[in-house]
Amino acid sequence: HDHPSIGILIQRPLMWNLKENKIWMLLIWTC
Repeated sequence: HDHPSIGILIQRPLMWNLKENKIWMLLIWTC
């Protein structure tokens, strides 16, 4: 999946809260 969100996740995943991380992961996996 080529999504720009993945690049952001890899760039700085520690700066986000666990809740946001789970939401982003769900959005990426569902897409």
